[in-house]
Amino acid sequence: MNFILIAVCVTLGSVGQILFKVGVNAANTKGIATAPIIQKILTYLVAPQVLLGLLCYSVATVLWIYLLSRVPVSWAYPFLGLTYVAVLFLSAIILGEKITTLHFVATAIIWFGVFMLVRVPV
Repeated sequence: MNFILIAVCVTLGSVGQILFKVGVNAANTKGIATAPIIQKILTYLVAPQVLLGLLCYSVATVLWIYLLSRVPVSWAYPFLGLTYVAVLFLSAIILGEKITTLHFVATAIIWFGVFMLVRVPV
């Protein structure tokens, strides 16, 4: 059950990040490039994709709090590193962002660290 909660939190956090970027990109197409920063921020915050991203983050936060009631934070928190891995691949697939060799190396290090952690009994 703990691993399922972690997977859901990582997934929601990753999807939330992508939704934030999609929402900001969509808002930027509305001609706000020269708008004052406060107006830009408000425009970003009401973009439907950003609001959906905030919902993803909110649900992930509630689930994370529940998870922390079940396991030590020192064991659970490093799993959030998998969010970096998921966002990297989602940004390439959905946003068309370029993934470099350095990205792959860094991702492998994160995976290795999480793999080592899984071996630690809770």
